[in-house]
Amino acid sequence: LPLSDLVFFPQATQAMHLTEPLDRHLVRDALHEDRLVALGLRESEPAGHPPRVAPVVCVAKILADTELEDGSYNLMLLGLKRARIQESWQAAGGYLQARVEIWEDVYPPEEAAARPAHVRRLEQLFSHLHPGVMQSQELFSPLFGRDVPLGTLTDSIAFMLDLPTTIKQQLLAERNVDVRCRILTRCLEQCIAARKQTGSDGSADFPPSFSEN
Repeated sequence: LPLSDLVFFPQATQAMHLTEPLDRHLVRDALHEDRLVALGLRESEPAGHPPRVAPVVCVAKILADTELEDGSYNLMLLGLKRARIQESWQAAGGYLQARVEIWEDVYPPEEAAARPAHVRRLEQLFSHLHPGVMQSQELFSPLFGRDVPLGTLTDSIAFMLDLPTTIKQQLLAERNVDVRCRILTRCLEQCIAARKQTGSDGSADFPPSFSEN
């Protein structure tokens, strides 16, 4: 499912309203099979060609669905896993279909001792940017709990933050959790610095001029 302005992440939930005929056909087929769809950031394609998406996508499950009178769908989706497209083709219904390789998070053992500090730093930066949001203990205390893997934490923050899609796609495409954490930490630090300098939300200073890849 090509998305123009949204990068979906594992563990994220999102309501969607789909009206395009190809999207509706894709949803009908998914509902008759395993209820799984791959959500990918749409890339530019030549006129008359089928949609193209970035090579790393998020496999999601349709948790709830409602077909409306006009044939459109309201969906609730849950992100499950990163995946890399191995092969893609145009399905009989006209939408993009693909064979993917599921990507599990990679936790290099040599970084294990530093991860608790990474979690504390992310919590500190996120609290600085969104102090009001962090006061919702029911929602965010579990997110920063000791049992939450760093990969889940980085994905949850990346999905919630208003970052450019290019940065979000970079985060989605990074399997190494520690590298992903450093990218996200640097994004948060730059956003805070920009906000202090300009009094704005710092969005004009994105994307930052760095790469951990």
